[in-house]
Amino acid sequence: LKAIPIASVATLATDTYGNQVILIIHEALYFGDKMQHTLLSINQARAHEVSIWDNPCDPNHSLSIKASGTTVEKRIEGIVV
Repeated sequence: LKAIPIASVATLATDTYGNQVILIIHEALYFGDKMQHTLLSINQARAHEVSIWDNPCDPNHSLSIKASGTTVEKRIEGIVV
């Protein structure tokens, strides 16, 4: 892929319970319909006070994203350690 644009994008996130939240991501790489999933820069999110728990081995937190008082829990479908 060449010349990937940077854009403000919206993506629908569905948590493990079926709840849906629209995430607004600024300065994201925009792939249009070329990818099935949205890429999220964890460092960029954390720099803007978005809490991300991305350690699948952490016994105290599930994989989740928390911002603006809303938590989106995610499930994992495999892991390579």
